[in-house]
Amino acid sequence: HSSVFSPGNSFLLVPATTPNKIFQIAFDAENGSIVPAGTPSVSGPTGEGTAQQPRHIVFHPNGKIAYTTQERESPGVAVWKWEEKKGELTLIQNLISYPDGFEGTITTADLHLTPDAQFLYISNRDLTDRKALTGSSTIVGYRVDPDDFTLTEIGHTPCPQIPRGFAIDDKGEFLYVAGQVAARLEVFRIDTDTGALSSIQMLNTGKGPNWVRCVTKP
Repeated sequence: HSSVFSPGNSFLLVPATTPNKIFQIAFDAENGSIVPAGTPSVSGPTGEGTAQQPRHIVFHPNGKIAYTTQERESPGVAVWKWEEKKGELTLIQNLISYPDGFEGTITTADLHLTPDAQFLYISNRDLTDRKALTGSSTIVGYRVDPDDFTLTEIGHTPCPQIPRGFAIDDKGEFLYVAGQVAARLEVFRIDTDTGALSSIQMLNTGKGPNWVRCVTKP
């Protein structure tokens, strides 16, 4: 579902849900060639009750930490240590994002950091009824620890049904969520002190919006 170059531009990281792996591919920037890294892949968490199947990946601005959404078996988010010289990820935290008391089916999709890396957000998709126009889909917020870069959950914010993609503007003031089934775009203001989201606008988009991109005027 995603492929991202490492901060040093020496590797390409490719999360793959079904094999529950992140593939680590060495990249030659001079000629554009790619080959498997010394450690070709790392496995996602395994075992009952863990968040598995990495889907999307983002790097912390420090270049030493990466975050992935974990689509299933229990949905969630994972924190990884990144070693650029080795081209290797090491899992350091795995959190489940399943809402308390919810008995349906949730999977995660997208994730984004605020530009100052104080907060991370992931999208929880309520797939209990894939055709339902409303449901229990949410954006889940996390505070990033400034010392070890692990995550602490802030809370769940309801959003348009099936948030496959969302985006944060370059100033870290607003978060835009596309509801794939709801066919709506909701705009949230980000509280820069607490990370809490407050809804300020809802727009119709037309059928099946998948991704959101913020473009800043020069």
